[in-house]
Amino acid sequence: MRIPQLVLALAGTLLCTGCAELIGLHPFVTDTEAALDTRLLGVWMDDDDVYIVRQDGNGYTIGYSSDKKPTEYYKLKAKMLKVGEARILDLTPADEDAFRIAAHTPLRVWVEGATVRIAYLDSEWLRERASAQLAVQKVGDRLLITSPGGEVTRFLLTYGGDDRAFGKPSVLRRQE
Repeated sequence: MRIPQLVLALAGTLLCTGCAELIGLHPFVTDTEAALDTRLLGVWMDDDDVYIVRQDGNGYTIGYSSDKKPTEYYKLKAKMLKVGEARILDLTPADEDAFRIAAHTPLRVWVEGATVRIAYLDSEWLRERASAQLAVQKVGDRLLITSPGGEVTRFLLTYGGDDRAFGKPSVLRRQE
């Protein structure tokens, strides 16, 4: 791949990942590892955002919109990895084209009755471990994991369930 193509690919990757500071180039949940938690299905809201979660085979499709930008609607795909009691979503944009690479973002999820807590797995503690154990590239303030998915899966199985792996979770409430 030529340098201009790599720059476009990395720029596209970063545009597709929202606010996460730790992102991956390869999926870290395979079809055989993917787990479902039907409690996650439905419509969830916080003060500004709406998430519509539907089952899609052995994964999920997620529609996201914000009151701050009500005309914008994002489509995401996710597969769940179980790490002991922890649930981690491999979150990617649903739309991929020649100018964007669907980066993979690990998102910790807790489903507790009528609430869901979500938090990006991107704490400084986790990024330090990723830098020491995985192939990574620093892109601005973000860390792009370039290791193959199996290596990332093993890394997340080791560290993803640790409370030090994420910051303060956001709380979503189920809408009836």
